[in-house]
Amino acid sequence: MYIKNLVASEQIVYDHIQGLIRIVGYKPFHERITSQWCNEETILIDSTFIFFMGALMQIKNLACFIRSETSLSNIILAIAQKSCYDRISVCGYGILAEILSDEQLKQVQITDNISDFFFRILELAWSHPTQRYKRIPIPQLLTGFLTVSKNDAIQQKTANLNKLSLLIEMSEKYPITLDILWSLSFNEDIQQQLRSNRLFMSKLARLKEKYSNEKMRKIIFGILWNLESCHQDRPTSDFIDEKTFD
Repeated sequence: MYIKNLVASEQIVYDHIQGLIRIVGYKPFHERITSQWCNEETILIDSTFIFFMGALMQIKNLACFIRSETSLSNIILAIAQKSCYDRISVCGYGILAEILSDEQLKQVQITDNISDFFFRILELAWSHPTQRYKRIPIPQLLTGFLTVSKNDAIQQKTANLNKLSLLIEMSEKYPITLDILWSLSFNEDIQQQLRSNRLFMSKLARLKEKYSNEKMRKIIFGILWNLESCHQDRPTSDFIDEKTFD
């Protein structure tokens, strides 16, 4: 989905966003969301949330516009907490993580719900033969968790859950999990948990020599830097750049 190629200006996008917000804000639609992708209301809201996620990643100032000019955050919060179709909740929480500050997320008091929600569905998907949760593939679930893992309160809740072993295990098959662990490793409690996992530390030492892909090398060195394991191996300037996600 290349939104910038489909519209002439950001203002047109903003106009479309306003129209979509009015649609998803129509409360009778919320009552019609089902646990399966089988009726028009569920399909409409699910597809609109996916569009919002794509637009937020592709259009630089869209988060500021949504935050200041619309009521989308309140609408999405209500839907994400109530939806019985989990992909809508995954996208909803991801959108909230993009448009709300850490302090705003704390104020709406959903960080505990988000962490519990993602780990519950990740555990179920990981143990399922299809590596899916209700038809949602693990990579899509991990992409949603990557978005919210940048939030300080969610990092702390994740540390309190003490379930990093699941993410470490999943990293063998899904490299995006290492990106999540990099985000989480900015939390001091998580740093301690990762340092105490000798197998994981040994794995990082091997991987930093294995990967030729620049993005993956940056992720691995970023984790090691946060864990103070390779400060002597790399110049500080390599890590001055702000951490960004593709």
